[in-house]
Amino acid sequence: MLPQVWRIHHYPKHLLHCFVDDNRSKSNDADGVLIRAELFSISPNEEQLCWECSCRSELEVPEMQSKVSRWLSWLNR
Repeated sequence: MLPQVWRIHHYPKHLLHCFVDDNRSKSNDADGVLIRAELFSISPNEEQLCWECSCRSELEVPEMQSKVSRWLSWLNR
């Protein structure tokens, strides 16, 4: 989902959520995506996607894990 108006919104950390879908144990159910991570905010009005990253190769998994780790570290500060 893309925002209707292109502007930066700032939300408190407690309104941000990070989800990680690990599809490595599934065969081809996820359209070739091994891992997908999303960071999004939930405002009183709607849900807005802030960041999304996915990888389709096992070689990309360590970089993806590092990105998610940095986001989680920031959220938990």
